[in-house]
Amino acid sequence: MNSHVNGGNWAGEFFPRVANEGFALFTVDIMGHGYSEGTRALIDDWHDVFADLEALTEAIFNMWDEPPGEEEFNAGVPPEVLQRLRQLPLFLHGLSMGGMICLHLGLRLQRHPRIQRIFRGVVFGSPALEVPMPPEAVSCLLRNFVVPCFSRYSMPAFLSSSSKVQYSHSYLLSDPKQKMFAEMEMRDDPERFPGVGLGWPRNMRWGTAGAFSKIFSTMDKDMTEVTFPFVVIHDPEDNVCLIEGSEKLMERSPSADKKLCRMETGGFHVITFVDQERYVGHQASWMKQHLL
Repeated sequence: MNSHVNGGNWAGEFFPRVANEGFALFTVDIMGHGYSEGTRALIDDWHDVFADLEALTEAIFNMWDEPPGEEEFNAGVPPEVLQRLRQLPLFLHGLSMGGMICLHLGLRLQRHPRIQRIFRGVVFGSPALEVPMPPEAVSCLLRNFVVPCFSRYSMPAFLSSSSKVQYSHSYLLSDPKQKMFAEMEMRDDPERFPGVGLGWPRNMRWGTAGAFSKIFSTMDKDMTEVTFPFVVIHDPEDNVCLIEGSEKLMERSPSADKKLCRMETGGFHVITFVDQERYVGHQASWMKQHLL
């Protein structure tokens, strides 16, 4: 909930490093995050997010289910560049919560009547695929009674460790420069979001917690539908997004092209900060092997 695509390490180092490997990148903040519209850090239904990203993919590659209206799609690049990009294959990359998002977006794209032919797979970075769930009765109470009444209120931290404020997990970083980049993500635009920045320095909203509860209740089943190629890059010592989720994806997915890369660097959940060069090396190598 604290990260965004405009912040320090991402825009300044990670994205250029991937681009230098020969890949074109489109990055986006989901609703309510970064500069995107919507109530800050509130997700009522994750399937709305997946539908948004599917529509964006259709727009980028000019593969709409329905022709657009009068307002043309503006990709932020010259028309000739966009035309060239539309001839290229498509990969998804998602880190942490973005890994969960990419799994479900990948499920949509693998059966999309037009996009599936250019979709080459997903790079998962420390994906959030396994979380401790409360008993079903508690989850039902949360989704049907608490969330409708208090969706925009923040959860008390004692109810869920995932609701606690974590400044991009900067506490895991020992290098002063890496720690500075991580904490800057919370303060990138104080004029637009006074006292907040682009991150979310508060506990998780009840509505977002309810959406997480709903999407993770079907995660085991969703994993069994993953047939697209994928690679998972994960530190076994990650104590934020546990590697057990990645291992479960490897076990449950019927994909004939899947790989788990255990990146033991001491980077825990921030391997893209701590050992970025090796991370991007794994990512780029796998994607280059899947271009055709």
